[in-house]
Amino acid sequence: MRILVVLFAFATVVLGAGATARAQDAAVTMTPDRLHLLVNKRLGSERWSIAMNLSPADPTKVVSVTGNVFRDDDDDVSFVHCAERPGATGSLTDLSSTLHFTCRGTSGCNGTVLACARADWSVLARDLTTPAAFFLPDGGLRAGTEAVAPAWQRAARLIGALWRRIGTSVASVAPRDAAAQVDGLAAATLTPDLLNHLVVRDRGGRRWSIAFNVVRDGTRAGGFKATSVIGNTFATGEPLAFVYCLLRSDSPGTLEDADAELRFSCVGTDGCTTTAEECASGWKPITDDITIPAGFFLPAAGRGTPPSSDEKLVVLGSTGSVHSIASEGYQGSGSTSCDEGGECIVDRIGLCENVRGRRTKVDGVCRCFVSPVSPYCVRTGAESGAGIPASCGDACTFDVGLPITDGPGILRKARGVSLPISADSPNCFCHANPPGRLRAVEVCGGVDGEICARDRCCVDDPRDGCDPLAGDAGCSGICIAPIAGPGDGCGARTRVDQFCGDGRVEGSEVCDPATSPAPTCVSLGFSGGTLDCSSCVPVGCTGGDQPPAITALDDLPPTIDTYVRHRVQGRFFDADGDVTSAVLSRPTAEIVYDVDGMGRRSGGFEVFVGCNGLKGAAGKIDFPLDLVDAAGNKAESSEVVTAQCVVPPRCGDGEKEGAEECDPGSDDAADACGAGEVCGNDCTCGAEDSCAGRCCPEIGGFCGHSDLDCRCDPGCRDADRNDCCTDAKDECGL
Repeated sequence: MRILVVLFAFATVVLGAGATARAQDAAVTMTPDRLHLLVNKRLGSERWSIAMNLSPADPTKVVSVTGNVFRDDDDDVSFVHCAERPGATGSLTDLSSTLHFTCRGTSGCNGTVLACARADWSVLARDLTTPAAFFLPDGGLRAGTEAVAPAWQRAARLIGALWRRIGTSVASVAPRDAAAQVDGLAAATLTPDLLNHLVVRDRGGRRWSIAFNVVRDGTRAGGFKATSVIGNTFATGEPLAFVYCLLRSDSPGTLEDADAELRFSCVGTDGCTTTAEECASGWKPITDDITIPAGFFLPAAGRGTPPSSDEKLVVLGSTGSVHSIASEGYQGSGSTSCDEGGECIVDRIGLCENVRGRRTKVDGVCRCFVSPVSPYCVRTGAESGAGIPASCGDACTFDVGLPITDGPGILRKARGVSLPISADSPNCFCHANPPGRLRAVEVCGGVDGEICARDRCCVDDPRDGCDPLAGDAGCSGICIAPIAGPGDGCGARTRVDQFCGDGRVEGSEVCDPATSPAPTCVSLGFSGGTLDCSSCVPVGCTGGDQPPAITALDDLPPTIDTYVRHRVQGRFFDADGDVTSAVLSRPTAEIVYDVDGMGRRSGGFEVFVGCNGLKGAAGKIDFPLDLVDAAGNKAESSEVVTAQCVVPPRCGDGEKEGAEECDPGSDDAADACGAGEVCGNDCTCGAEDSCAGRCCPEIGGFCGHSDLDCRCDPGCRDADRNDCCTDAKDECGL
C-alpha cells in the first residue's frame, strides 16, 4: 500500500536507522508554517500526544490544544480539546507564565463526525492552569525568550497530575462502543469547533496520532478550507517523530467525499531543543506526492455533511436571508409556452401549499420562481407545527414542486441545514443547498473575533459543539440579520463573544455564576429554589405553579395577503420560568410553536398566521393564541389574532393598482412613468439614469430577496458577471 511504503520511508529518512535511533520520553517542535506546536510527552503511565494550534492572524494567540491521551493499561483512545479562557494573561513568549484553558474530552466517534462534534464532547475542567513551558522546547518560542532548562520537566511536575486527571475524566465520560475502536487501534473524531479532525491509527508497527486541520472560510462552499495534516508517530523503544503535510494544489480540498483521493506533500522531523522558531526550519522532505483517501481521517459513518438539493431545483440566496426557489414543477407546468413574468403557483414548498410566484426561464426551462420563500414554509423544529423535523444545526429536507398524485407531478427534495436567519426570530429555518454543491456561509467570531459585514449580527453557530453558555471561549459564529433600531442588534440570541463565567450578564444569559454578589433564585425574581447558574440560564428555581401571561403581541395589518404566512411576535412573563410553547388555534387544528422559556421569567416568542387562500367574507380570521408551560398550565386569558385576508396588488402583474405608481409589466401608457423616469421592480418611478431598483441577479425579471427593489435592466448590467448591483449580488449569495 502506497501509504505504508511512504510511512516506512519516513521512519528511515527522518529517524535514522538501527543503532542511531534513540527512544525518548518527550519531544517538542514547531511546524514549518509556525502555526502548531507539536508535543509528545510521557507523564507517569500515560503518553500525551497533543498540538497547540495558533491563530494564522496572530501566531502568538492560542486557538486550541488538541490531541490524545494513551494509557499503558488501556487500549481505548481518549481525545482532548482545550480552548484558552478569555482574559487569561499567559503568553508563549514567557516560559514562566501560566495559561488557562477550558477542556473537553471524548473517545472515538461512532457516528458522523459532525454529529460527534456537537454531542460527544464533555466538559472536563473549566479552568485548567498550565505553564507555557509545557508546550515549548527548552529554548522557548524564539531567540531572546528566557530559557528554563529543563523547562518541560519542571512544568510536567506541576501539571502532570492535572493532565492525568483529565485523562481519567475522559475515560469516565467518553461514549464507549467497540465499533469506534477497530483495526488494532483506530479512532477518529472532530473537535467541537469543527476545525480539527483527530485521528489515531496503528500502521507499520507504529502509532500515528494526527490531525487534519481546516479553517473557517465564508467564501468557500461549506464554509471551510483545509490547511494541513500534522501529528506525531511513535513506538515502544523507538524515537519520537513528527509529520507535517500540505494538500497539493491538484488535490480535492475537503473531506466531504470519503472516497476522494487526497494528495499531499510531506516533511518530517524529530524533537527539537532550541527555540520553537528554529525548530520550524529543521524539517526534512519525505515526499512531494502521497495519496491518502479522505476516509482515512474519518470514522466509518463519514463526515455527515448535509447533502445538496435535487438536480434541476434552482436555489438562490445566502445563509443570512431567506432563500428563493425556482421549481419546474408547478400548476400548469409542461406547457409548450412560457409566459415569463406571469403568475404561477407551486403546489408545495415545505409546510406551505399553493405558493405564488412568477414564471421565468432558467437553463431553457420554464419555472415558477418564488422570491423569497416565506420563512414559515421552511421553519424547522421538533414541535408539531414545525413541518420540517430538525433542531438548529441539523441537516434538513423539504419538498418542492407538484406532488406525483396531481397529474404528471414533479416533486423535488431541497436539502440543507437548519440555521437562524434573524436576531429578532427565535426559530431556525432550513437553508437549502443548491444542487451539486454546499452553500457558502458567512462566518464570524473565533479567536480572532472576525466581524460581520453590513452590521450583521454574529451569533453562535449551531452546527458546532462550541457553546458560550457552556463556558467555551473563542467559538465561531454565523452572520444573521440584526434587529432594527437602537440597542443590541443581536437581541436575546447567543453571541459568540459571550462567555459564561466572566461575571457579566449579556446576550442570551439570564445570570452568571461569577457575578458579585453571587446570584440566587430570589435575586433573579423567583420565589425560591436552589440556583444552578453554571450555564448562565437559571435551573432549580421555583415561583409556584403559576400560569404564564402574554404581555405584548404584535398587531397584524388590517388586511393581509391571503397567500402568505405572516409572522406575529409577542412577549411573555412567567413567574416560575417554565414556558414551553405557544399554541395557535385554527378551525381544523392547533399549531404548536416552541418557546425558549425554560429558566426565563420573561422573553419572546413568535407564531405564523395564514389565510390559506381565503378572502372576502370568508377571509375574516380570528385565531386564539395561548401560552403553555411545562406543567400544562395555559395563560389565564388567551389573545386573539385578527385580520382580513385579501388578494393584494401584485407589482409586475401588468396592472397599475392601489398605491402603485406604475407597473413594469404593463404596456398601457397610462401605467407608465413620466418623462425621464423608469418603472422599478417595486412599482415606483425613478430617474432613468439611476440603477437603483433596476437590477436583478441572473434570473430574468426578479431578484432573490424581498428587500431588494430590482429589475433586470441591460443598461445596469455588469458585463463580467452578466448581472448587476453589488448589493444584490451579496444579498442573493452570488
